[in-house]
Amino acid sequence: MRFRAPLLALQKSERYRGGMGQMDKSMDMVATKASSVGAVRQILLGTAILIAASQTARAASTTLICDVPTPPGSCCVIDGPGTVELNEAGGSITLHSPPMHTSNQSYPSGVARYAAKFDPKTITFVGSETATSGGVGEKITINRLTGMFVMNGLTWTCRVGKPQF
Repeated sequence: MRFRAPLLALQKSERYRGGMGQMDKSMDMVATKASSVGAVRQILLGTAILIAASQTARAASTTLICDVPTPPGSCCVIDGPGTVELNEAGGSITLHSPPMHTSNQSYPSGVARYAAKFDPKTITFVGSETATSGGVGEKITINRLTGMFVMNGLTWTCRVGKPQF
């Protein structure tokens, strides 16, 4: 029995350690798991970045507040600023013309939506046809650098609207 005890002790220690060959295989398995966990983390991080980018692309429109001058020789007086909602992702603008009045009549503000082309310096769209345009809509531009909105020969000065409170 005395001779068996050291043999049993050796067998038990081999079994608990798993042997040298087994240990190497286990370390390879741990390294493989670690690299696959790293790859999964990279995939999840990339997915999170793409989701954030797509939400940015679907962000809310930008609103411009535009000071609209009363045209020279006009019978109408402009009663406030106009606004322009820019939806670059949707390729459109929504124009809210300001209300106006004459000495005996008031006109409410108007709303019109147009397809627009956005580039780094300008936004262009074709406005509604008017009696003086010969049945063709007028090309309207908004300079993104200066904030100038040119329509029907009039220049509106625009700025980005921000929440006041």
